[in-house]
Amino acid sequence: MSRDLTLCQAVHDPLIALMRKADGIGTPEFATFLISAADHYRVSELESLQRRRVDQFYRMIGAGDIHMPKPRETARDVPKHVVKGPIWDLC
Repeated sequence: MSRDLTLCQAVHDPLIALMRKADGIGTPEFATFLISAADHYRVSELESLQRRRVDQFYRMIGAGDIHMPKPRETARDVPKHVVKGPIWDLC
């Protein structure tokens, strides 16, 4: 059974430490690199998830699974109980 190392385990792993030492990379620099790589991966995964959800939403609308109300034409179409105030009394 294989599993990925956590960031903490990767920073303190003795074999990785030997490779870092051979490459002249210190522990703080390596930790910063791992954190920035994890942040980049997280952002790209969130963007991918958002694109998939948007695609799925539009496919569902196209298939008729979701019925969207028609957009309102003017401010007069907004029911009085939704928005109150002096500006809406003029409409």
